[in-house]
Amino acid sequence: MKVGVIGAGVMGSLHSRVYYEIPGVELVGVVDKDLKKAKDVALRYGALAFDSAEKLIGKVDAVTVAVPTCSHRDVANLFLKNGVDVLVEKPMAFDLKEAEDMIKTARANKRILMVGHIERFNPTIGALKNIIKNEKIQEIETRRRNPFVSRIEDCGIVLDLMVHDIDVVRYLTGERPVVDYVIGGSVKSKHEDWAKVVMKYGKIPTVHLSDRRTQKKIRKIEVNCEDKLIDADYVNQEIKIYSQAKPVYNGRPFFSEKIETIVARGEPLKLELLEFIDAVKNRREPSVTGEEGKKNLEVISDIMKKMKVKE
Repeated sequence: MKVGVIGAGVMGSLHSRVYYEIPGVELVGVVDKDLKKAKDVALRYGALAFDSAEKLIGKVDAVTVAVPTCSHRDVANLFLKNGVDVLVEKPMAFDLKEAEDMIKTARANKRILMVGHIERFNPTIGALKNIIKNEKIQEIETRRRNPFVSRIEDCGIVLDLMVHDIDVVRYLTGERPVVDYVIGGSVKSKHEDWAKVVMKYGKIPTVHLSDRRTQKKIRKIEVNCEDKLIDADYVNQEIKIYSQAKPVYNGRPFFSEKIETIVARGEPLKLELLEFIDAVKNRREPSVTGEEGKKNLEVISDIMKKMKVKE
């Protein structure tokens, strides 16, 4: 299969490297308006470099679109209309109207449109879903924190980072959330750099915390169940299950803590691209369709309507 990558930034470079490593896949070209950046990535992985997406049409079967969010719709539609299947990085579009346009274009041209919600492919989340399937969930809390990164200039923290956790909790619960409370603030950019969102996924109260003002990268989800607390770490790919052993009475009750650790290893991006390649080869729907990406944008739209921004 012949593939290309549009965008030679951090994510475009990662996609290029993984395509290069997958047997049966040929990375034909890397595109970036900055030709030097495209050449730097392309030469590393034996591909050609181009300064416009149009030059890759007719040369590839599928592409990753890893350009700024504001350009996702136009670049994805260019390839969809020219018979090329597309994996577009998250968030799939800048707004719901653009997302709907991309979905319609894919359908009209019978092309596959997949959205790169990479945490769906983190083995930690697959293991967590299996652990909680028979649990009575009382509450969920997610924390996704980053140092400030100046390269993300076209959107705020909700669209940039919190979208991951919205997608994951939707996937774990099968529910579309209702937004209760939102607060956020700007620190270094013209968009919100931190946000706290309280929602209910069905009957499950959930708190999402995201920011890009922290000096440590944190990616965690805690699921509080009736008789255990499950703490999953995306980065370390580790799950800790905390539960209390039976109380021992020696004048007063003493609860000893039981900790079970589950390790789930695997490169999420490679698993994501293998899924995309298989969907293209077998002409089937991927697990994260354009419709799924649009559902996440619908939730974000609800959040932003209630956002109270603090300076």
